[in-house]
Amino acid sequence: MENFEKQPVTVIEISCNTKLQETLAQLEKDKITWPVIFDGNHGPIAEAWLVNHWTTTFLLDRQGIIRARDLRGAELARAIEAALH
Repeated sequence: MENFEKQPVTVIEISCNTKLQETLAQLEKDKITWPVIFDGNHGPIAEAWLVNHWTTTFLLDRQGIIRARDLRGAELARAIEAALH
């Protein structure tokens, strides 16, 4: 993600874990630097965005349109590159 931090792309992580402290510990362990929303198991965001597992990632374009979800690593990097072009 460091390669894209100055680009017009946002990755948002929605956590549906029910244990906040567990979530925070995992985020620290994984060195997550992008925004993470803790919504609980059946929170309003999880319901509206169909989040059914932890951790779900969303790739949004400049207009806030979701372009990809649940991508990680090289697959996420390729999706970000595609969104930029």
